[in-house]
Amino acid sequence: MLANRVFLPTLLAVASAGAFVVPYPRMSEMMTESSRSSRHQAAGPAEDAGGAVKAQGIGLEGLGAVASQYDAFFIDQWGVMHDGKTPYPGAVDCIDRLSKAGKKIVLLSNSSKRKGAALRNLERMGFSTGAILDVVTSGQIAWDGLQDRVEEPFKSLGAKCLVFGNGDDDLEYVSSCGCTLAEAQDADFILARGSFVVADSNGTRRYSPTVMTGEGKEETHKAMRLMLERGAPMLVTNPDFLRPGTNDPMPGLIGKAYAEMGGMVHYIGKPHPAVYQACFQALATAKESAPPAGAPTRAKIVAVGDSLPHDILGALRAQLSSVFVAGGVHFDELGVEQGGAGVPSDEAYSAAFSKHLEGEGTPTHVMPAFRW
Repeated sequence: MLANRVFLPTLLAVASAGAFVVPYPRMSEMMTESSRSSRHQAAGPAEDAGGAVKAQGIGLEGLGAVASQYDAFFIDQWGVMHDGKTPYPGAVDCIDRLSKAGKKIVLLSNSSKRKGAALRNLERMGFSTGAILDVVTSGQIAWDGLQDRVEEPFKSLGAKCLVFGNGDDDLEYVSSCGCTLAEAQDADFILARGSFVVADSNGTRRYSPTVMTGEGKEETHKAMRLMLERGAPMLVTNPDFLRPGTNDPMPGLIGKAYAEMGGMVHYIGKPHPAVYQACFQALATAKESAPPAGAPTRAKIVAVGDSLPHDILGALRAQLSSVFVAGGVHFDELGVEQGGAGVPSDEAYSAAFSKHLEGEGTPTHVMPAFRW
């Protein structure tokens, strides 16, 4: 069932322009920033008598309670299905039940790795990959863009890069997409795809705990200052801020730091639009979507995730319904156990929504954990 390639050149035109594609499956109608905000609010937050922001579905025990309302599910991985090594209780069963119910499942992940690596990891953890229509990762879309060089921002990035990486597949990723490693004084751009190593033409240096903290901080900031002076942009292939399970800083924080220094940053991943267009394309081209059935409309698609500024904000901007999983990356501020089934208070939900969703709305539903 899995497509070989999730990237289409037209998707990156959407991302680099900062425009937002609203209809599905059409990709031609764009919204301005001001109209986008008003549309979100029109669909958006419910308030109690005291003005507290609430989601529509507080108290939802599992996905089975609303599964019949939707035909397709865009599901996050880390913090929802697993912690990178172990599936959360009930997650494997939930995917199986969605599949048995005939639902179309697209996994949408802010992972700097390519799709094949994600599939192998899922299989190792016991998930049935045959139940999955496609896997869309930010790393795959970025790799495709770097290899194809058809659309901006990839067309103008150059081929020499300094890498903030994961220390795992960085060298293969860079070489296979046609790029080469270079020092800060020679690199065309910074590729931020991890937070554990700095890689350039002099080799790879691993820092503990991350390149942004401890002993790696000095080299990282020195390299960014030099790249900034040269006007070099940064490409972030995982906009997440923290890693669920360990809470390590992620590339999104590196991008944030570079932007605050005045640097140009290009983000690939949630909440930005290109990854959602890849998901829509996966649905549109699936054999199950052939006439007369057709692909699901936006009203019949729901996004499931644990990060408010990535999964839920991205769903709001894509005009999709959403399910917020409380026991993921926000567990601490919500006062629950990570990966557990604890239910946050309405006050905790309200504070988190107000803090992270920029006044653009709330999740359609919330539940403590990804289970049926």
